[in-house]
Amino acid sequence: MVSGKKYPQNFRALRILTEEMLRNLLQQNPEITSIDDLPNCLNERSERSKTTQLWRDTLVNGVFIMTAFVRGAHEQDVPLQLAAVKARLPYFAAAGCHNYLRYGSFYIHYMESLPAECLKQLKNDCGLRLIPGLNN
Repeated sequence: MVSGKKYPQNFRALRILTEEMLRNLLQQNPEITSIDDLPNCLNERSERSKTTQLWRDTLVNGVFIMTAFVRGAHEQDVPLQLAAVKARLPYFAAAGCHNYLRYGSFYIHYMESLPAECLKQLKNDCGLRLIPGLNN
């Protein structure tokens, strides 16, 4: 994952790179009509090619996870943000970021144990933007 004070610029560059990598795939497959169809197509292609599997596992999945995390934070979507944090934990373990792994697990456990009223209050109070969309 990307870290540091250049996070927004690096994340934007990775997102553009991923969009360009997937552009040809999306143009060749008109049956991909939603974001839910894309992982199935990528899995199908990665079974045929080890290079596709490497790009899918190292770049595309990571960018999708980071996009979901940022979108959950900006749109105040606590379940999406928790799902993204859960998906990031194996990446933290692989990168040797043991503190992120330890405290990320604690964060997930703590947030899942909160009552629904607290999560609703978090949704109302802890957001950056109120407009849903691609830019979030």
